[in-house]
Amino acid sequence: MLLLRGLVKDWIQQNMFKFEISISKKRIYLFVFFFLVLSPQYVFASEKLNYIAPAVIPSTHQDMQRPGFWISKHPSADAVILTASEVGSFNQELIKAGLIKDLFNIDAFDLHRSNGQIQSQLKKFERGDYFDRNGKPATREFFRQIKNNINHEENQDIVLRFAFVLRQSDQRLLPTTDILTAEPFDIEFDQVQNSSLDVGEGLVVFAETLDGKWVYTQTVASAGWMKKDNLEFVSSDEFKIMTSSEKFAVVTSAKADLYRDFARTKFYDTVRMGARFPINNLTADSVEIFIAPARRVFISRRDINIGFLHYSPRVIMEQAFKMLNAPYGWGGVHGEQDCSAFLKQIFATVGINMPRNSGEQGQVGKLLGSQGQIKLLESAKPGITIAQLKGHIVLYLGMVDGRPYAIHEVYAYRENVDGKDRPRILNRVVVSDFDLGKGSKKGSLLERIVSIREIR
Repeated sequence: MLLLRGLVKDWIQQNMFKFEISISKKRIYLFVFFFLVLSPQYVFASEKLNYIAPAVIPSTHQDMQRPGFWISKHPSADAVILTASEVGSFNQELIKAGLIKDLFNIDAFDLHRSNGQIQSQLKKFERGDYFDRNGKPATREFFRQIKNNINHEENQDIVLRFAFVLRQSDQRLLPTTDILTAEPFDIEFDQVQNSSLDVGEGLVVFAETLDGKWVYTQTVASAGWMKKDNLEFVSSDEFKIMTSSEKFAVVTSAKADLYRDFARTKFYDTVRMGARFPINNLTADSVEIFIAPARRVFISRRDINIGFLHYSPRVIMEQAFKMLNAPYGWGGVHGEQDCSAFLKQIFATVGINMPRNSGEQGQVGKLLGSQGQIKLLESAKPGITIAQLKGHIVLYLGMVDGRPYAIHEVYAYRENVDGKDRPRILNRVVVSDFDLGKGSKKGSLLERIVSIREIR
């Protein structure tokens, strides 16, 4: 549409005084038409011209789209990296480092800090330049209403509560479904969106809005506002029994459907890879699972594993490739995942509780180096190594002809065209080399590396 508008504009400039039309034998100039086309308020002004990336990403080929290609190059693809008990110890270290939360050990400090987070998040949006869905600047009245809903005396008396998610839900930085973008009409990147939680996920509730519609929640990996009616509140004992059950199922498909009946004919909701549920009963085809103490649903046996998968490079790469071409979703919007959620879901299948965002994930595991040097990747172990970039994170797959490769969830990369950056939209999980983006102002993946770490 923008291209069409440009062509019309050029034609008008050359033929402004020549273009006439006869209606009822009267000749009139189409100044009204010209005004509409050239006006900055015309509907085209809200559209953005994007360039789609080629189906085959530069420097890749068909075989690279299969996990077997990378597994066959691995010297020890089936080596157990961490045993089940070692995974448990690994998670405890992440808790001690403050990268994830132990929901059974929430204290007064956590309550005080949550209140500080609520206030700092609100101030960040109030002081920033943000735009609504229609591209208009967010108003003071918009923030005033949110502030009044958050800051009320009742919040001081709210007791710590436990709950489970009843339906796939967004976790927000403000108690609102309205979006705020950093640029006008950049609606794919809602800055209020923090994360997205699956059915059955357990959490702690710290605070509630004055209207009773929103609660401030803390999961193992993230904190934010959620709609209250998407949760089922339970006692601390019920919460502990559910989350510490020794007989549980882990979702190993990219996505799995939940049903209300054993025959799996009445759809309930969808869950993503890594979701964990206590098991009530199972057959060869269906598994009855708990999503809350008194709520049971059914899932296909082929979508789950009984207990965690063992942690090996093969398992991680096979799980990662199950999500190849999965759509990108900033903060988990639309039930999808961004780059850090992609890694979080993969490692959850082996029991590792990765932090929610890429910056914190870049602090997990054994540090190999902090610069984008190929020699660091050459010595890294494929399938268990992650590379944190500025604003991004990837899973390292290995070397081919001296080039390092990764699999990652990515929205776009940039290329240099006549001295200017041009984005190429990927909007999916892809395999690429680390030269992706080379020559752009943002730089290649390799040039943007902040840290390289083995998850062990």
